[in-house]
Amino acid sequence: MHVLLDANDDDPHWGLRICEQAKLGPGTVYPALDRLTVADWVSSTWEGEYSAPRPRRRLYQLTPEGRTAATAALQAKAAAKLHWRPAAAGGIA
Repeated sequence: MHVLLDANDDDPHWGLRICEQAKLGPGTVYPALDRLTVADWVSSTWEGEYSAPRPRRRLYQLTPEGRTAATAALQAKAAAKLHWRPAAAGGIA
């Protein structure tokens, strides 16, 4: 989500770029992008012009609803981390 939140219209993100920046494989990223698209959090378009020999890229960006939801989800995750405390070393106290 951080990678998509950092994207903008002047610097769009495509699948493999998202994989690289998120340090995740395509088997994780592409299914997640598909689910986010179905949920209307992400929209995608094909790039207009491209140069051979590489294939045309599919560009992904958060929808306004997706940006709001992603921001809220990341804030909730950060808040949950603040409240979690690991157990004391050596077992149950």
